[in-house]
Parts: sequence; C-alpha cells; structure tokens
Amino acid sequence: MTILYRLKNRAVLLIVATLFSGTNTFAQYTPPLDCALDLSANYAEVRTNRYHLGIDIRTKQREGLIVRAVADGYISRIGIAPYGYGKAIYITHPNGKTSVYAHLKRFNPEVEEYVNGERYKGKKHSFNIFTPANKLPVKAGDQIALSGNTGMSFGPHLHFEIRETATQKTLNPVPICNFDIPDDVAPKFVKVMYVATDTIKGVPIHSKPKNILLTKLPNNIYEPTSKSPIEVSRHGYFIAQVSDAKNGTGNLNMSVYKIIQKFNDTVNFEITSDAITFANSRYAGSATHYVTQQATKHDTYILSKKQGNNLPIYSNIRNNGIISLNQGESGSIDMEIIDESGNKSYLAMSIIGGRKFEPAKPAQSILIAHYNKTFHYSANGATVSIPKGTLFESIFYHQKMSTRIETPVTTKRFSPIYEIHRPDVSLFSYYNLSINADSVPQHLRSKAMIAYRSSKGRWSSAGGVYKDGEISARVRSFGQYCIVTDTVPPKIKPSFIKGANLRNSSNISFAISDNFAGIATFNATIDGEWILFEHNAVKRKITHYFNDAISPKKGVKYNLSIEVTDGKGNKKVIDTWFTR
Repeated sequence: MTILYRLKNRAVLLIVATLFSGTNTFAQYTPPLDCALDLSANYAEVRTNRYHLGIDIRTKQREGLIVRAVADGYISRIGIAPYGYGKAIYITHPNGKTSVYAHLKRFNPEVEEYVNGERYKGKKHSFNIFTPANKLPVKAGDQIALSGNTGMSFGPHLHFEIRETATQKTLNPVPICNFDIPDDVAPKFVKVMYVATDTIKGVPIHSKPKNILLTKLPNNIYEPTSKSPIEVSRHGYFIAQVSDAKNGTGNLNMSVYKIIQKFNDTVNFEITSDAITFANSRYAGSATHYVTQQATKHDTYILSKKQGNNLPIYSNIRNNGIISLNQGESGSIDMEIIDESGNKSYLAMSIIGGRKFEPAKPAQSILIAHYNKTFHYSANGATVSIPKGTLFESIFYHQKMSTRIETPVTTKRFSPIYEIHRPDVSLFSYYNLSINADSVPQHLRSKAMIAYRSSKGRWSSAGGVYKDGEISARVRSFGQYCIVTDTVPPKIKPSFIKGANLRNSSNISFAISDNFAGIATFNATIDGEWILFEHNAVKRKITHYFNDAISPKKGVKYNLSIEVTDGKGNKKVIDTWFTR
C-alpha cells in the first residue's frame, strides 16, 4: 500500500465545521482594534517552558491605538505591574466568558481617573483591583484603553485572551471570537524525529532523537526523503516539530491547533490546543522535547505522554503514544496537523522494527527521584527537597560539586558551585534548595542569596534567605548554584538636571537598575507627599506623567526624592529639585 493511497483513503478524522465546538451567546464578537487583526503570536505557542495563552495583535509598530470591548459586560478587574501584563483590563461577559486586554498604554478617562484615585489612596505604583458589576459597565465596541508596550513586552502590541469566567481557564480566541483573520496557509512539518525508549527500575530512558528527513509533495503532503521504511526500536515514540502562519504575517513560527497520529490506521495520540489553565501552563516543558525546544522557535511536540504530564489537551491515547514493533515487523505512521482555520497537512511513513534499544545500566547506588513521590537528598553542603509532581517523569538523580571557580560578576561567592542534576531536564514547579552558609560572615548574612548559572553561562539571582546556618531558596530549574552576596545599592539616573525648568515637559523619568539581586521596591515623594510613578521593568525606567490630576502645578519649585531598594535591602536615595 503506497503512502498516497493511504492518504487518499484515510477516514475523515475531523471536519472544519466541528473543529471548534463550544457555546457562545454572541453570534459575533467585536474586534478589539479598528485595524486589521494581524497576529504576531497565536494561542498555545510554547515559550521556553510555558504556553502563550492568548493571541498577540500587531498595532502598526506604535502605541496609542484605540482598544475596544469585544462584547457587552463590565470591567471586573484592572491590573498594573512592571512585569507580566503591564496595564491590563479584564471584562466579564454575560455568556460566561471573560476577555483580557494587556500591555496597555492608558485606560479610558473614566477608568484612568478611578484607578489613579485608588493608587494614590493606597500609595501603590503596582495595582490589582476587582471591581463590582455596577461600577464600570461597557458595551461592545466601547473604547476601554489605548494600546501600549507595558509589562513584559518587547514591542507595541495588544495581548488578548478569552477565559471561562468561573474557572479562569484560557480558551483559544480565534475560533471562539470568529474574528476576520484571513488564513489559507497550511501548517508545516518542520522536522520529525524518532526516540527509542525503555525503563530501568521504573525510570524512563530515552535515546538521542534520530532525525527523519522529509520531502514535501503537492497538496500539503509530506513523506520521508528515504524510500526505505524507517527503522524503529521495540518501543519508542515520534517527535513532531511543526509551525504555522497566517496570511501576510511575518511570524512563521505559530503553533498548530491539532496534531493527530495514527499507528497502523488507528489513532493512538491526539493533541488539541483549545483550553489550558495557567496552573497547567508549565506542562509545556513535558509536552515538548525540552532540549530541542530551547534551540528553536518552532513548537516541538512529543507524541507520547510522560508519567507526570497532566495536561488536558490529549485524547485518543493508546499506550501513551508509544509505538511498539517486534524486530522485522512492519507498520505505518500517519500524522495530520491542523490550524484554527481548518488548514491541514499530512505525513505518512512506513516503519519496520529493528534492534532493541539497550540503554546503559546505571550503578547500583544511583539515586532515583520518583515523579510521584517527594525526594530528599543532602551531600557536601547542598540539600534538595523535590515535592511530588515537580518532575514530569522519574529520573536517576545526580548532584555534585562543580570544579568551576568563576564568580558571578559584581558579587562575592561564599560556597562551592553545586551541579544540581542536569539543566536539560524541565520541571513543573518549585523545589527547595539549601546550601551551607558557614563561610558567610555574620554581617553579610542578610545580603546573601543563591545564584543560578544558566546553560548559556549567565548568572542571576535565585533569591533565598539565611536561616539555621543555610541559605535556602525555592527554585524551579536544575543546573549550577552557589551562595553569593550583594552589597551594592541600585543606581538611579534622572532624565533632567537638578533645578531644571520642566514647564514644557510632559513627564519626568528616572533610569533605575541593580547589579544582581534586582529591584524590589521604589518610592517617590514631592515636597514630602507620595506621588505616582509608572514602572517599566523592561526599559528599567520609572516615569511620572504631569497630566496626573495630582501632578505638580506650574510656576512652583518642587523638591523630589526617589528611593530604590533591591532584593537584599540595599538602598539608594537621590534628592533633587525642579520647577514647573
């Protein structure tokens, strides 16, 4: 049976009309922007080890576009933060959904006045408030804000989400909202790999992925470049590296909506990215091949389910997606990838059972950290406690002191560097790491923390506090750690000279930065009175806008004091003055 024959005669697994079943009381949502909705990112793209749980809409490379409510409802939550969503609005709708609008520049005048009043009342630069249903009602199409670039944003855009109100589970907005987003571009198979697998003492062992070169045929059909059947082991699974795009978009690395795998003409694995909670987002580190995912912009899905992967995106799973063939036995693999608009691509492969995968046996004394049990280990001054559910699968655990002698820049090291397992193993949540701190002088204990070295060689603070002779922190990466101290205060640089006349200026700003522990808090006063500043963590800047109703009035001299504190309590204060 040829590949093309099998494709032509495959059963229809899905039709576009039923791809996106769900309930809505709105026949059509109003677009959140007046311009064409050009996506720069779609739902469920994998970002390092989490999912992108909304869509990003381009705003013509600028800020200030009108953002509109997509349906009737009321503003139920407003958030302002230097990281994450920046300025964000949440609207609760009567159909059981909530829409989210993030990275905003400003809210509409009514919301801006209310929010700033509350921020001054609580003296809070960052802000998160839940509002009652009768406070800020909106109609579909009402202006709620201007688009911006706040929070963890590296270019002007609107991040938009749809959630279930009751559970806050995020939903794929494209099929639900039925926005006019032209898309007749079929998703692509970028790469396919095969991994042989076995278990030793209940611990899964995986071979190095074997690349399978592909050739694209007409009608979005792919096949292996080699005409010979793909040799597989007794047990193993496939990895599909896939991508998608929309008409005219510059992003060719969007996620696909659905992946279906058939083994010998029977579906044995299916992924549908239509509903993911924030609590489950970090399972992306288990759903994808972590090492390959870090080195590419394309989503790289494992077509097998790991022991501790509780994502709800899977269905029709047989044998956890594992392909089992005896030596010399023939079989077939068919894959289908589908985007939100129903565009599809296909891959068909003939496979044959080959030699059994025989991994090297570990030493009898090797430690096993089980994914479903809490694991404790202490050696040579470093102690770990890994709660059950943190690991995606059981592992043979490794820990040792490193031979490295380097020290993170601008800090002083007070412990050996410890290698805590391997950085290529992803984790779902935090574990506890404690390092003996006997070498830390008493006067520096409050300045001590744990530092982490990434696989790219970059050191960063992992936090931590001194207690009972140890520095302890909650961390969620394996890799290299040590104790360092930070005694250097933050830096503050004003955008104006002392005594400047700012009559014609719309704002005042300060660049703020820290060498290692990171900015923890800041405070600003004018003539002793608290004043509101916006914090942009990406740009490392705080800004006060003079259009604030409580801003300094013109024609007067003002004394301004800025205090910035880092994560280890080091403070920097500058006092200056200006006139209006």
